[in-house]
Amino acid sequence: MRTLMLFLLAASPVMAGEKGVIVDALVTGYCPCRKCCGKFSDGKTSRGRNAQLPGCAVDPKRIRYGSFVEIPAVKGFPKMKLLADDTGGAMRRSKVVHVDVRFKTHATALRWGRRRLKIRIIPPSPKKGK
Repeated sequence: MRTLMLFLLAASPVMAGEKGVIVDALVTGYCPCRKCCGKFSDGKTSRGRNAQLPGCAVDPKRIRYGSFVEIPAVKGFPKMKLLADDTGGAMRRSKVVHVDVRFKTHATALRWGRRRLKIRIIPPSPKKGK
């Protein structure tokens, strides 16, 4: 958590909260289709999870896999709490915190588009016994 918070403090405006860290981020949409994922559209996320399940793609150097990302409600879309379980080149090359929300359909991903939002990142709980 300390490493995540230190990195995020250096990367963008952040507010530490009782439950995670609030970050200004670029939030885009994608779906597991060939148009969005190209040759990687095999139905699995980079972590091997079913790509039809809700989740999001992140740069794992900025947001650890297994973290939860809370996206606020915006016009036409409910508040979302998504598992960070995928990645992509756009997230890894971005100069800002970039989260790609996975939707079931390409049309919904396009409707979401690109938004600048304040999101909350909740790191995974430490494993007991380590």
